[in-house]
Amino acid sequence: RYTSLRVFDAQIQVLASSPVPVQKRMQVRFHHGTAEIMGIITPLSPKEIKPGESGFARVALDEAALLIPRDRFIFRRVSPLATLGGGTVLDIGPPRTKRFKDVAKEFLLSMAAGGLDETIMHLAKRNRILGLSEKELLAQTLHPKTHIRNVLNRLVSEGHLVLLSPDPVEVMDVNTFEELAEEVCQALKRHHQQEPLSLGVPKEQLFSQIFKRCH
Repeated sequence: RYTSLRVFDAQIQVLASSPVPVQKRMQVRFHHGTAEIMGIITPLSPKEIKPGESGFARVALDEAALLIPRDRFIFRRVSPLATLGGGTVLDIGPPRTKRFKDVAKEFLLSMAAGGLDETIMHLAKRNRILGLSEKELLAQTLHPKTHIRNVLNRLVSEGHLVLLSPDPVEVMDVNTFEELAEEVCQALKRHHQQEPLSLGVPKEQLFSQIFKRCH
């Protein structure tokens, strides 16, 4: 269910007694359980987290560690040695992006609050046309499989998600699905206007066009 990782997003709290704020690409000693690993912390929101304040940050470890959502950790300055603060693991599969978007902040807020409905909806919106699998949800949350399935089925019945596969369960955000369906219709329309004698569009070609436009 869980795998070792090197990069994750977290909510951190900088101690009021910390001698320095947490700034971009700060090298730290990361402590989780009995493990001590060198790593880099970069604030996401706000851009600088001052002593006594909290915020979201991305942690990149020098070595992989087995971490699960809501694990606690401590981070210390490399030299001179000093405890800077602690944090909670939130997103174990953060997107590779240079910009911290509103949707990412909303997702981390939902993870911090611990609400499964909100977590599922934000993950589905973030994944867009890639969809959201049961396997990903099992890795991103501490909830049992049966509970996750029940919540997914309820969100599908309420019209928030579209069911792509019943077993294993895979879903897509309903707005993304509707946008995708419209893109497919428009692509088919353009194709038949350009090639009126064509019997259709090869599936691979259609997928390539839609993926580039929607991703």
